[in-house]
Amino acid sequence: MEQRALGSLQVSVIGLGCNNFGMMIDADATKAVVDAAFDAGINYFDTAESYGPRSVGGVPGPGPEGPPGRRAGGQQVGLRHQGQPGPARGHPGAAGGQPHPARHRLHRPLPAPSARPRTPQEETLGALAELKAEGKIREIGCTHFTAAELDDSVRAAGAKSVPGYPSVQNHYSLLTRGAETDGVFDACRRHGIAFVPYFPLESAC
Repeated sequence: MEQRALGSLQVSVIGLGCNNFGMMIDADATKAVVDAAFDAGINYFDTAESYGPRSVGGVPGPGPEGPPGRRAGGQQVGLRHQGQPGPARGHPGAAGGQPHPARHRLHRPLPAPSARPRTPQEETLGALAELKAEGKIREIGCTHFTAAELDDSVRAAGAKSVPGYPSVQNHYSLLTRGAETDGVFDACRRHGIAFVPYFPLESAC
């Protein structure tokens, strides 16, 4: 399996989305899928607070307890089902209170307009930098960012003197190609940010 750089990490060019784990398939089926993914050379697993980690965490591989060569994972923070309690997206508390360690942590901003105040990117990036310094995560990223938000994140990282996001994860497929025209791809090229698509095969959801 070909691998590419995602910040300081080397990840497989094909990743496995884990949003069905624990919801559409049970623990035994989850283990079978994860084992097959590892056998195929996949080492990047996309999880979030609202799915995945509790199911994937029980399968040797995506966590620190896994054997060498079978450790990987990406976890979205600040993404919850409607009504779930917790701090606002982007708030430092949303990044720092996760029970499961992740190698690649994705930050999702508040939608606009929102009843909650937007957290300055300097605060979010500062909190994520602290988690990296403490060894709790290996790398960071963002998701659902616009081109303007990517530009602002680079400015904020410079102002805070902390690393910026090496990757952004947005919806992209042959049928959903907004990133080609909304400036996101251009911003990625401008700042050297990797683009990680979700729903690359689309989804019925």
